[in-house]
Amino acid sequence: MAGELEDIGTRLREERDRVGISQRELARRVGLSASMISQIESGQSKPSVSTLYGIVTELGVSLDDIFGANGVASPAGDA
Repeated sequence: MAGELEDIGTRLREERDRVGISQRELARRVGLSASMISQIESGQSKPSVSTLYGIVTELGVSLDDIFGANGVASPAGDA
């Protein structure tokens, strides 16, 4: 699971870079600390669903884009 979170963090960093904003700016926009954004991107912290949703919404991508880009299976796929 830790590897999957690191992959998600990597995808979030890639999308943030694509949009062209800093960790500090993204943090300000979603109401988090820049440190928390850094920890999420590095896989050191697991974001809540609401936090993750806020980040992807601000970046203009979907949760499917983040999870699907890495081949991470969604819980619905296990049914």
